[in-house]
Amino acid sequence: MTLLRTIEEMELLGIYDSGIPNQERITYRTHASLNLGEYILCLGAQQPDGSVAPIQNTLLWLGDERLDQDSFLFVYTGRGQRRSTVAGGRPALVLHWQSPQTMFNLPGVVPVTFHISGILAPAFNSRADAMVTESLRRQLATTAPPQAPPTLSNNDSLSPGWLSDRLVQLGFDQLEVRRDLGQCVLNLQRRGISTRTDAERFFTDKAVWQALRTLYHEELHREDGRLDPSGFTWWGPLLHHASPAQRTQAMSMLRNHFRQIYAKGAR
Repeated sequence: MTLLRTIEEMELLGIYDSGIPNQERITYRTHASLNLGEYILCLGAQQPDGSVAPIQNTLLWLGDERLDQDSFLFVYTGRGQRRSTVAGGRPALVLHWQSPQTMFNLPGVVPVTFHISGILAPAFNSRADAMVTESLRRQLATTAPPQAPPTLSNNDSLSPGWLSDRLVQLGFDQLEVRRDLGQCVLNLQRRGISTRTDAERFFTDKAVWQALRTLYHEELHREDGRLDPSGFTWWGPLLHHASPAQRTQAMSMLRNHFRQIYAKGAR
């Protein structure tokens, strides 16, 4: 578990008008003068133990601007222009996430604010360039990994909204999807599925569906082999990533896990 200091110089007052386009917003109040350039905001998945795990590809930098003590900060999730205003007789700043869809109409998805304590970025100045010799440049070029990771476009990111719609399309119960969405996003990311392309490959793996339905029927005694979204996104990728030769072993491992977890009869 990663432990960070609690941010005390600003307070999260709440999320308002969740699920309403152009009105959904996060509201903060500052308790000290601060520079917003030192803070970033992202979506997180609420965990059963109360902790929060950041969701990939949901970062928002708040911008290089100072806020005085006792000011309001409104972050609208939709599109709009940055502007200063007054709210309740206090200075206020309005920001926009520029998201084409709402973010907080689904349980388990929450805003997470981080304070930046350091940064590492390429140095583009003559002094830095002089420190890197041509010999070292060649050495770095020849020791690069043989294959660069794929470049992700915004259209391929595994967003909570897209995943929610896709799971419902696949036949999962809509209420269960809404309840467990944050955990489903985190499950897939932890299992190495972080793009829509990866997710679609997993979703269309018929062998995984059949194997999990068999396990649910035989170990959980579900006559119809009905799957739940949280279990599907946690157990399924283990089978999906296994080679054909390894799937029998993976099935045996999952069967043992199921028997250990539900040994006391929980279903």
